[in-house]
Amino acid sequence: MNVESTLLTVVGGVVTAFMTALLTYLGVKNRSRVDVQASLNNGFHQLIVELQNERKALAEERGVLRAMVRSQDSDILELRRRVERLIATTTQLHNFIVNAGLVPPQFDEDDLILGSNALGRDKEQ
Repeated sequence: MNVESTLLTVVGGVVTAFMTALLTYLGVKNRSRVDVQASLNNGFHQLIVELQNERKALAEERGVLRAMVRSQDSDILELRRRVERLIATTTQLHNFIVNAGLVPPQFDEDDLILGSNALGRDKEQ
């Protein structure tokens, strides 16, 4: 549920309660004050129940979204660790190639992160 639909639900509930109270007051002037007050109380009680249900639904949705964010944070952290390990391994391989007297392929950190060397692409492409 998004903010717009939540706001619309709340405003709709308030308008409904107000209109119910107004129509009750105008439509049944011959009723006693007790009946009118009971109708008003009932309308506002219904509004409060509706708002509490909406609050409960939003709290549940917030919990789900928080769990999703925590999961994504964990995934991002693991991917960062993996990238760091891959950079370290690539650096070690590069140094090994250089120490063996061979000419290593050209690369920089952007190539490592984007993986263009692993895909065999040249920088000119």
